Amino acid sequence: MLRTLFDVRSVAVIGASGNPQKLGYTIVKNLVQYHFRGAIYPISLHAQTILGIKTYARVSEVPRDIDLAVIAVPGEAVPPVLRECVSKAIPLVIVISAGFKETGEPGAGRERELREIIEGSGTRLLGPNCLGLIDAASSLNASFAASFPAYEPISFISQSGALGTSFLDWIGANHLGLHCFVSLGNKADLDENYFLERLRDDRLVACYLEDIKDGRRFLQLGQQYNCRRPAIVLKAGRSEAASEAIRSHTGALAAGYPLTKAALQQYGYIVVETIGDLFHTLKAFAWLPLPTFNRVAIVSNAGGAAVVATDTLIEKGLELADLSPATQDVLHQLLPRAASIHNPVDVIGDALSERYLQAMEAVLQEEDVSSLLVILTPQVMTEIEKTAAYIGAMKKHGKPIVAAFIGGTLVEKGLQLLAEKRSPPTTFQKRRSMCWPP
Repeated sequence: MLRTLFDVRSVAVIGASGNPQKLGYTIVKNLVQYHFRGAIYPISLHAQTILGIKTYARVSEVPRDIDLAVIAVPGEAVPPVLRECVSKAIPLVIVISAGFKETGEPGAGRERELREIIEGSGTRLLGPNCLGLIDAASSLNASFAASFPAYEPISFISQSGALGTSFLDWIGANHLGLHCFVSLGNKADLDENYFLERLRDDRLVACYLEDIKDGRRFLQLGQQYNCRRPAIVLKAGRSEAASEAIRSHTGALAAGYPLTKAALQQYGYIVVETIGDLFHTLKAFAWLPLPTFNRVAIVSNAGGAAVVATDTLIEKGLELADLSPATQDVLHQLLPRAASIHNPVDVIGDALSERYLQAMEAVLQEEDVSSLLVILTPQVMTEIEKTAAYIGAMKKHGKPIVAAFIGGTLVEKGLQLLAEKRSPPTTFQKRRSMCWPP
């Protein structure tokens, strides 16, 4: 069953424009292009119609109720427009406009005014200084993002609109869908807690945050997520220089990172350190079954790469699985004499795809193995695409398998095939983060 975040049946775009170079045009176009099923009311002082839709000069002139208003006018013009929205009893308003606390004290004063305008009313505000909102369950693209995902119960909450557009592009390129994308902006009213509470039925929620508005409530919400419905957090502002950049980006103040990270992990969040880790961790949880414990096997055609992977794995709190004598005997019979039948299993550099298949089958039947890392480096004889296909076929064992295809153009098609088969590249997380028991 598709779950909509809001019951939005009508949208007003205030600051709509007939000029394709303007944000007000893009927002109307996104509503139309991605087949929003409700009514669209462009609000414009200049155009009579936009994309064939009748316009109104003011939101108060729209003769019907409005569920959502998107404001895309200059920052100084937002307060009076917001007052009209409150008078119209519009329950949700998205303020795309910039020019608020991220610009300094005059803008901060305008932002305080926005909060005062909605105080005591039934109107809630997302933004200002945000990209907007996407809810794929209701075909709602109330944003100026350039793409629209297929539906999948995965959501992304971002304090950076630009990172959000990158995420949306990445989602499409990696054969993933999305339920909701929420651009928080300056968080004058609605914040990460509001959306985390409403998205907890999704299979997975990822967050990029520069500050946490109500830390106590955020930690409480973390306890409602778990390894089966995880919440992944990339918290920016780990250094003083980054904290200063945050202040000029969204006007936010960031607390000390080590303490924040420890608290988030204690209360169940999966904390990642880079954008790449955020993407890879999301992909792993979206595509793989969960391990039941933390013992990992490695199959590789490169001894050095396996050693590096072992170091990383141990540093992240995982353990190498012990292969039983029975498993080692099977490997001894299948692999060349020069191969290593211990973990990491080295199938050596001349391994064809069939040798990879035999090693993976043997290792995945081992009871002490909870998950498998497959490393491939491109030698002259390496069957990259066939090996990728075999890795995809190993899902029948019900254990998580991640792949590290190391290289550039030679491994590109193999990586593409892995993505098509929903086999993610490697990502290592601490035991608590991956929900393995201690």
